[in-house]
Amino acid sequence: MSNLNITDCHAGENRYNAAMERHGRFNNFAQIIEAWPKQSLLARDLDVSPNLVNVWKLRALDSGAIIPAEYWNALVTAARRRRICGVSLRRLADLAEVAHPIRR
Repeated sequence: MSNLNITDCHAGENRYNAAMERHGRFNNFAQIIEAWPKQSLLARDLDVSPNLVNVWKLRALDSGAIIPAEYWNALVTAARRRRICGVSLRRLADLAEVAHPIRR
């Protein structure tokens, strides 16, 4: 699949949410989860239970927790398929670094 650019976010049936419009990118993993039309659709896209997605969202809202890295490739692919812009491996890594800084 080809890479989407920001102009793709404004075309057709996208799910370009309010956070993306205000900030130009997602600020936490909860916002990424909320970009899907339904949590059950995200669960299906990632081949996990809807309950697990709910747990991720609650933890992200409560403590800034992240979606585990083993799901990131599938998450980026699903976001592109659904035209949810701003979800990239780089952005997920940046959010994870903010949530759990690497101590040097």
